[in-house]
Amino acid sequence: DGATGIDKALVSVQEFDGTATDDKDKVTILTSTVTDSDGNFAIFVSPLEAGAEYNLVIYKDGKVPEHIKISTLTAGQTLDIDTFQLGDASTKNVEGDIIIAGGDNTEQFVSISFRQDITDIMDITGDDMIEITSVDVLNTEGYNINLPVGSYSVVAWTLDFDTQTSDLVLSESNIDTPPIKKDITFPES
Repeated sequence: DGATGIDKALVSVQEFDGTATDDKDKVTILTSTVTDSDGNFAIFVSPLEAGAEYNLVIYKDGKVPEHIKISTLTAGQTLDIDTFQLGDASTKNVEGDIIIAGGDNTEQFVSISFRQDITDIMDITGDDMIEITSVDVLNTEGYNINLPVGSYSVVAWTLDFDTQTSDLVLSESNIDTPPIKKDITFPES
């Protein structure tokens, strides 16, 4: 954040598989960590096979997420990453309720992944997506999350139901309005 390290920013190594038939399987978090009080991190991943790529994503609430694509990583290699600058973000509050049909099992949860298409962000061709953040919510509970303005795919899944994917656009024009309501019900209505 300028010249100051950001404490507890989430750092994740992600893999995108555009051929996956279920949207929940298109982005896989391979490993993650958080930055220390000076904003430093170390993370360990498997070497890349030829033609494979990782997305290194750094996110902290209230900041614009950053990411880089890693396409070369051999066994034993240490990759030094340039300094990331996480600038302040305009954010919007999103909240919703979770309902799973049958409703008797309050210990069943729904995983919700908020993703962005990086081909739009990075102005590259192809198909590639990253997870900005996620939340797990128990049946009949609610969630409340702040996200930077932008376009998202919201991917939600739970045991014994089909994955749900929907679009969410958070714009500068609605920052000061009440929270965006995004309920998730299984099965999808």
